[in-house]
Amino acid sequence: MENKEIIDALNALIEIARLAKEQPDAPILAARYTVYGMVGVAFLTLIGQLITTRLLIKSEMRKVLTQITAEKESDLMIEWNRNIQDLVTDLLVATDPQLELEKLNKVKIIGCAHKLNLMLNLNVRSHDQLNNAINNLALNTTGWGGGNSILDLQDEVIKLAKQVIYQPKI
Repeated sequence: MENKEIIDALNALIEIARLAKEQPDAPILAARYTVYGMVGVAFLTLIGQLITTRLLIKSEMRKVLTQITAEKESDLMIEWNRNIQDLVTDLLVATDPQLELEKLNKVKIIGCAHKLNLMLNLNVRSHDQLNNAINNLALNTTGWGGGNSILDLQDEVIKLAKQVIYQPKI
């Protein structure tokens, strides 16, 4: 059997030699086609990698932008809540009935009321209610409102401010 394999190998070499004799540039053509094939495969691989990388970068950018936007919205909401708390507190202190009427700072009361009016979204029911309660308190303490009790008006402002501050994101 070994002789047969050797004979087959020799026959194959003779056939290759005959083909090389008939077409002397056949190995060059084969090498050229091989190189062309390798370059083509490399080019297709490069295009595939570029497309994949681009899609991956876009996906990651969307994730990062979503995260940054969420963090910024959260920071703005925290700051907004803090400002509402500070202004409501300042308004309640400025309208405290235990202070003598001569010591009421009407400029501070009106300033806090106007700042709160600008910060509240009147299209949201709880904001609109708080806005009305703030206006009633400011008007009553500055002498322009009805005869409602200052303590009752303050209590209403406190209740409504808690609803606005502690509600979920709008």
